[in-house]
This record gives sequence, structure tokens and C-alpha cells, in this order.
Amino acid sequence: MDNETLLLLLKGGHLSMPDRIARGAWPHPPLYFAAVANFLAAVLEQNEAWFPYRWEPHRTGLAVRGR
Repeated sequence: MDNETLLLLLKGGHLSMPDRIARGAWPHPPLYFAAVANFLAAVLEQNEAWFPYRWEPHRTGLAVRGR
């Protein structure tokens, strides 16, 4: 699985079966925990340790931002 697709899925994204096929993510080889953990560690190092998105504190009077 390519890194872009893996990152999308780790962030909670979803791919329909046609999208999986189009991205070459079906059928996919096994995903090994160590490889996913190493990839995620690299993402955290490159993005100032935020994942899956940058945290923003709640501001009084505004709606709470949901994901």
C-alpha cells in the first residue's frame, strides 16, 4: 500500500472498493504492525508531533469543532 493511501486510512478516511482498485490498494499485501508504527513515527516527526490533525483549543462562544 502506498504511503498516501495508508495515511488517509490512518486518519480515519474510507475508500470505496472502486477507489481501492483505482489506487492499486486491492488486493493489498498484509500490513505489518512494525511497518505501520514506523511510518506513523515518521509522520509524527515531520509534522511537529500532531496526528491526525493539528489540535486547536476551544474558543469560548464558538461551536466545538468535531471530526
